[in-house]
Amino acid sequence: MEYKHSIDHTLISLDGSPWAGASSVTLTHQDTQIVLEKISSDKRTFYKIDHNTLIEFPHFNDLKVTTDSSNSTEPLTAKLLLEPFDVDEYEVAWKRIASTARPIKDANLLRVCCKRAIWLNQSSFEMLGLCVCPVGYRILDADDPNDPDLVWFEQQSQRLLDWEEEVKVPAFARWSTSVLMVWGYILLNLGKYEEGIDCLRKLLHYRASIRYAALIQTNLVRSSLLIADYEIKHGQMSSAIRHLEEISEITCDGIIFSDISKPKNGYIKFSEFEAVVRGTKEAKKALIAINQGKTPEQITAAYRVTEVGGYVSVLHKRGRIINGA
Repeated sequence: MEYKHSIDHTLISLDGSPWAGASSVTLTHQDTQIVLEKISSDKRTFYKIDHNTLIEFPHFNDLKVTTDSSNSTEPLTAKLLLEPFDVDEYEVAWKRIASTARPIKDANLLRVCCKRAIWLNQSSFEMLGLCVCPVGYRILDADDPNDPDLVWFEQQSQRLLDWEEEVKVPAFARWSTSVLMVWGYILLNLGKYEEGIDCLRKLLHYRASIRYAALIQTNLVRSSLLIADYEIKHGQMSSAIRHLEEISEITCDGIIFSDISKPKNGYIKFSEFEAVVRGTKEAKKALIAINQGKTPEQITAAYRVTEVGGYVSVLHKRGRIINGA
């Protein structure tokens, strides 16, 4: 079978499947039937499935596919037809979405799987955080001020931040800071600088959780440097100094509580370690320039925000973050 994913639907070719040659395809769940739209082009036939419908489908094992094809006399489970969207089991969803080498490469497919995994696991804080972040970065990659997922992302992010049920501290810190980080990036990318910086300031409320979730040091360092950069440019030197001085302490605590040789409460990937160390170096450059009594323009020319990497560099290339270096 072949799948062509768009932002709001997927086209499925039945070639090589048990339903090859079918002239109609129907998904059935109990008393509900959904007839897939047939689309023919270039001597090929595809069936269109709407993503909004797909997101709230019940478990695929409960769905049956029926066709008029003689090759499929009995209804078969939809699991085969809808395999790319399969996040039915918690462990499967986690592996497909959270893995560093994420198997879901297509951005449109990823957004559907993330939304579907949240819908299937509505009482899971970790699944919510796990799935909201990739959609946020998809929004950043698309760089569209009218992105169709913007409202959904904001709603789901707020739901995570307003979560009232008990959550383990490492997970609470990890996903809260991660969601705030990408939300801050999105606001900065949209040119909403004050809102973006305010969002990043909220992230710093999780500073005390670093001993339980050491990896949040990366989010804390990046946020602190971005906030300080904004404050320097607006003449708020006292506040900027506090944020710059905090960066070294965050880096130290992150390394100490990560226990690099035998990770317990957290762990450090080299890329994370490099980002926080570089952030510390740039913060010290900024502090030296401030102590020398230089002008805001001269101070911002003394350091590079982009040294902390990640989407800070992307925003800089797009002209959303202007750095003097």
